[in-house]
Amino acid sequence: MSSGENQTDRFLTISHVIQQVIQKQDELFSKEVLTTMESVLSTKNEVLPEAVIAEVLKLADPSVMNQILDSLTQDNPELAKKVKEKLFFIEDLVRLDDLSVQKMLRETDSMDLSEALKGVSRKVQDKIFKNMSERAVELIKEDMEYMGPVPASDVRIAQLALEKTVMRLQAMGQIEIVSSSSKNDLTS
Repeated sequence: MSSGENQTDRFLTISHVIQQVIQKQDELFSKEVLTTMESVLSTKNEVLPEAVIAEVLKLADPSVMNQILDSLTQDNPELAKKVKEKLFFIEDLVRLDDLSVQKMLRETDSMDLSEALKGVSRKVQDKIFKNMSERAVELIKEDMEYMGPVPASDVRIAQLALEKTVMRLQAMGQIEIVSSSSKNDLTS
């Protein structure tokens, strides 16, 4: 057997494995979407299109979600706005009142918080730190410094954990997320 044939065999094996991984990922994502859809549709309440779209988008990779939201914004700006109001992103933490931030912090792992804060604006960091004791802020800042560079995927996973905590607390009625439109109404 020549080295060319060995390379071809290795390439075919690698290609086959990659195809299997992609197929399995597609199957798993499809099952997640279907489960989410069944859950949303099984409620006795009226099903709003924006709620269904938001629930499905929460399952998507952030870059895919942003592409879909951009496309939806072009096709149907009103629906896109309603969908965005149903979603919560880490930068939306500034929309929480201080008591809600404190409730979220009680439910949040400090390492997740440290990683999540590495990828947010100074405004979000200030909102979080303002709701922590000086000692806790010091510890989080030390953690952030000592962990050094963190892969963007790890930062995003930590941010998703915070986002899910906020959404869970909201669903339980323990916190309220002020919509950006009502926040503007209050300040005008």
